[in-house]
Amino acid sequence: MFAGFLSHDWGKDELRRDNHSRVKSIFMGLKEMSGLKFWLDEEQLQANLVDGMCAGIDQSEVVLVFVTKAFMNKVNGSNGKFPEMNVKIYNISKIGDQDNCMKEFRYASFRKGKSKLLPIVKEPRMKNTKEWTGAFLMEMVSELYVDFSDDENYKVKVANVLQALRRKTENRKNIDVSVIKGNALKVNFDPFAICRQKAREYVPKTRVWAINRILEWISSPTWTQRVFVFMGCAGIGKSVLLARLCQLGEAIGDEATRKKRYT
Repeated sequence: MFAGFLSHDWGKDELRRDNHSRVKSIFMGLKEMSGLKFWLDEEQLQANLVDGMCAGIDQSEVVLVFVTKAFMNKVNGSNGKFPEMNVKIYNISKIGDQDNCMKEFRYASFRKGKSKLLPIVKEPRMKNTKEWTGAFLMEMVSELYVDFSDDENYKVKVANVLQALRRKTENRKNIDVSVIKGNALKVNFDPFAICRQKAREYVPKTRVWAINRILEWISSPTWTQRVFVFMGCAGIGKSVLLARLCQLGEAIGDEATRKKRYT
């Protein structure tokens, strides 16, 4: 039994990085940090390609979908050959029928259901879920992704994948989630480093209205409303905005400084 099946494209990503090598590195990190077994084509695939993929998915608790533009295009059947345009193309599904990414995704979606698909974003552009399209979007739209678009804080990101995996399997008895829960967080977890990393993604002078609204609530002398609910779709920038607020937190309470720093 495998804790996860790693489904990915073997090509170069938008930054010309070798996607397979990066996925293999995550594969090694997941095994080392959790002690669990994971399915990777290079390691487990035998002579019969299709039978091997199907068996791997059937024997895995969760399918880890490594999201790149190329992977999504293959799942959607275009294989990147047709840009978005106002042209009707007949039998476009035939373009990708022989692609393994499409086969894996379709089979995993049918056999496991989308609740057992864990998206892991591997390219910066794909963090914006508005870039997701077609059948890929239909299956993945409601699933929260793990951001692995860069390799900074690598161990923390691997731990994030394991935690997301645990949430997907916590109600199942045939996987020892205590192994994940016990070992995955034995890393140098630095929330301040994560906050600084997210804050660097903030574009100056954007979302000022949201920042000011939150600060007004924090600075309220009465606090009659004790809970502030901050909502938004995946990829819209909630983490970046909150990281920016944490970064500038030393100015909270100083009205003059706040106006100077936040606007």
